Amino acid sequence: MKLKICPLCDSKKFHEETKNVFRTLRGRRVLVPSVTYWHCEKCGEKFYPPQALRKIEEYLKRKAA
Repeated sequence: MKLKICPLCDSKKFHEETKNVFRTLRGRRVLVPSVTYWHCEKCGEKFYPPQALRKIEEYLKRKAA
């Protein structure tokens, strides 16, 4: 997936990032390490490609067990 402009606001300040993200699992905050996603500097929106969503889901399943 290679995006050049933000699908939400059409900004060209749109780039790929790899960072830790936080999600909530059973009422507690869980850090998911090294998730790659697209981020718009103008509107702040984050777009997660399918492989990033799978990584988050699998990580949370392991933490829930």
